[in-house]
Amino acid sequence: MPAVINTGTTMDFAWDPFNNHRLAVVTDEGALNLWTIPTGGLLVQINQPNQIISAHSDKASLVRFNPVAADVIATAAFDWLVKVWNLSSQQEMLTLTGHTDQIYSMAWSQCGRFLATVCRDGKVRMYDPRVGSGAPVREGGEIVAKKGARICWALDGKFLIVSG
Repeated sequence: MPAVINTGTTMDFAWDPFNNHRLAVVTDEGALNLWTIPTGGLLVQINQPNQIISAHSDKASLVRFNPVAADVIATAAFDWLVKVWNLSSQQEMLTLTGHTDQIYSMAWSQCGRFLATVCRDGKVRMYDPRVGSGAPVREGGEIVAKKGARICWALDGKFLIVSG
């Protein structure tokens, strides 16, 4: 069976909501690999991504496409940073700071304005990347976060659900 072969260990992946053929993969090498899957599917193994972005200095662990802004993607890594990227220019748009430990999960709000994270330090952080500061606009929670912790938006982005 044909496969996509990444240079490092795959840590997370996401399909582009605006381009059904584009797959984003983050690796333990800190890379963001972008693959284009042919219309008929893979007929042979692919060993080289279309684009490689050196996203982080440590293991990249999460990747999420913005649900309403084409070519905008967020990556998180073991360097405790979340980076927002413009894939058209392959440029980092913003670094989101404030984490003091491993980021377990992140999610864009349905409207695409906010990005929320849950971290090993027990905090939930909400960011508004359009503000441009990189600091959280809200922070709190004091949850007992476990490695399987997850975060998601509910009821049209009015609430956050955190598990784990």
